[in-house]
Amino acid sequence: MFSEEQLTEIRERVSLVEFIGEYVQLKKAGKNYKGLCPFHQEKSPSFTVSPDRDTFHCFGCHSGGNLFHFLMKLEGLSFPEAVERLAERAGVSVDSHGPADPEAGRRRSEALELHRQAAWYYHCLLKKTPKDHSVWAYLTQRQIPESAVESFHLGYAPAPDSGLGAHLRKKGFAPETLERYSLYRGRREFFRGRLIFPIFRQDKKAVGLGGRLFQEKDSGPKYLNSPESEIFKKGELFYGMHLAKTEIRKRNQVLLVEGYLDVLTLHLHGFGHAVAPLGTALTAAQGKALQRLDAEIVLLFDGDKAGREAGLRALEILLSQGVAPQAVHLENGEDPDSLLRRHGRLVFEKKLQERRNLLEELIDKSSAALPRGSVELEKKGRTARKLLELIEKIPDSIVQNLYRRRLAEAFDMPEDWLRGIRAKKKPQQAAVVPPPERPWLPEEEILFEIWLKFPALRAEIQQALDAEEFSSEAALEISRAFWELAKNEPYGTPAQYLQVVPESLLCYLTALTVKSNGFEEVGLAKMAMNQALARLKARRLREPLRTVKAMSNFDALNLIHEKVQALAAVTKVK
Repeated sequence: MFSEEQLTEIRERVSLVEFIGEYVQLKKAGKNYKGLCPFHQEKSPSFTVSPDRDTFHCFGCHSGGNLFHFLMKLEGLSFPEAVERLAERAGVSVDSHGPADPEAGRRRSEALELHRQAAWYYHCLLKKTPKDHSVWAYLTQRQIPESAVESFHLGYAPAPDSGLGAHLRKKGFAPETLERYSLYRGRREFFRGRLIFPIFRQDKKAVGLGGRLFQEKDSGPKYLNSPESEIFKKGELFYGMHLAKTEIRKRNQVLLVEGYLDVLTLHLHGFGHAVAPLGTALTAAQGKALQRLDAEIVLLFDGDKAGREAGLRALEILLSQGVAPQAVHLENGEDPDSLLRRHGRLVFEKKLQERRNLLEELIDKSSAALPRGSVELEKKGRTARKLLELIEKIPDSIVQNLYRRRLAEAFDMPEDWLRGIRAKKKPQQAAVVPPPERPWLPEEEILFEIWLKFPALRAEIQQALDAEEFSSEAALEISRAFWELAKNEPYGTPAQYLQVVPESLLCYLTALTVKSNGFEEVGLAKMAMNQALARLKARRLREPLRTVKAMSNFDALNLIHEKVQALAAVTKVK
């Protein structure tokens, strides 16, 4: 994993307020900043950022955390992905499997700059190309206006050579670097004669290029993509996600299409939440990224046989991530791009409204297609088994059972038969839903708040209370993690301590770091700390008091009663 020194350096170099301010309009509110939450729809700001403690919390949807948590939730990234993304921004070299590697960091920076320069060069060439050129004729034919050329940064690589190599060598890039990332193969430009589609990450940095032939007379593959590299992982990226992410959050929906031009056309017609895999079948990594978006997934694949097969592969991947996608079925030979260009937005919207749960539709169609009669019983069994294999990819056992019942009803067979076909493979995946009330005592919450806000008082809390003396499992989980981290980071920041908090408990603790009526002065905090510690001790003494009463041990009873009275004098607990 990443070292604490690396994470701390990233947090120190990237201002949380400035970073969140790129996505949320923040206004100063006392010591903190407030704005409309980017994670749910709201009219009054309930999203708070604390620059002093490097934390954020929304009192509406209860999202919260530090810099890394914000990026993970915003863009659906894993923790390592968020760290690597922020490390690039901060100029920090990180490696999750070992010490920092300066050479690897240098190569990543060089690769990013190389692709930025190449994308910009090709884009400028397209804009300088006369409007009567065949590349502009193709764009006109596909109804792609100049506004889309700008927003998607489209480019053009004239054949036989655009001059990109000479331009990049002037910028200091070695010929072997151009070959390493397949901008050139020997002396030949890789993307020559193609319309260029730069591929951006969600932070709008170019990491690769896609090229499409646009004239019938041209030979070679219709599409070419950059090769896999340290910055370009084709199976982890989506074309158009850098432009679609805001609209996806707004609509709580993703339109998943097959090609670059589908994405462009949908965005032009007001469907800015469309994205596409990069010319490959949906991968497990992409499925996980879609699952983290926590939005409805609508498959809009081409109406031909290849499109239907791609839809089935995507269904398997998404079901294994706990996502049941919807699907819109297009006529044979139709794709989203052609449908919109020929029939317009209203027809497309009607199609979108007709979307169905793809797994349910498969069950219904398979059932309707089965011939009746005893001769076909074997085929019926094989079909049921195939559908059951899809159902058992779902990690949630309750959802599995609901689909199993649906299959049994459609195929007119006892549900018990379907349970016996295969043993369950996957455990239930429980959703992370915070309980409505705090999962610990009020006194313990006071101690957690003081721990996060006042590092100088942590040693006193540890001296007075052992990590194992907290009341609930949730409180014990937090105290053990905090006590352990304090061995190496006794004065660590709240952001550091939030990093070791389980996701299910994060919202409670981030709320403590930003609430307006919390402890802000060390003297009052110390007084509250002492009272909370005394109350906890009094609570613990009451338990043996009840036991002793039941045993009629009056000497022990008097001794414990004296201790409780002494504590009550301090805490005013009766």
